[in-house]
Amino acid sequence: EIDDRKANFYGLFIGVENYNDTDTIDPIENLNWADEDAKELSKVIEACAQNRFKEVYITLLTTETDSLLPTFKNIKEALRDIGLKSKPDDVLMIFFSGHGDVDEKKTEGEFEFICYGSTKKEYRGINKDILSSWLSQEGPNKMKFQKHIIIFDACKSGKYLVDNRGDKALSSRGVEFDNKYRQYIEGLETNTATLILAAGTEEEKVYEHED
Repeated sequence: EIDDRKANFYGLFIGVENYNDTDTIDPIENLNWADEDAKELSKVIEACAQNRFKEVYITLLTTETDSLLPTFKNIKEALRDIGLKSKPDDVLMIFFSGHGDVDEKKTEGEFEFICYGSTKKEYRGINKDILSSWLSQEGPNKMKFQKHIIIFDACKSGKYLVDNRGDKALSSRGVEFDNKYRQYIEGLETNTATLILAAGTEEEKVYEHED
């Protein structure tokens, strides 16, 4: 049987569970399942993508001891490495699991995903402008992707949707993950689009559950 699939799938799955904030008075609170969420979702997506794409490449950054840590620098470099291999027909998925916040110092506020190594006094975060630059064909990573899936499992991540009014957006609340993600991947195999999913609105906190 001849395999005529030309597109490759790239997945970057980021879990920031332990922030390693050494502030003894008011540290960033650690999470319980962010690493596991990134790891388990990467397995589900990899299994779905194997049947739809020529090659599947998965990169996992978590705070587990055997993983490359999800610092701002490491996330940027992971996307740079992906960008070097990318082609226009390929699909890129990025999953962020960790703390999110809205920087009220910016005009109208701006959502940031908080990277490992941050403190409450000094966030090292990824906002719309930073991520857009990293994903742009004209940006430092020279991305050639025309199809992106960006998923935020973080508090206030709905603000990222507001910051990206021109993009097609869909809230993840109430979505059956296995079936819906399979449909998204199948659709993005042929379409040109950016799909953004958020765990809650810009006013909501996102709560962790073991299930």
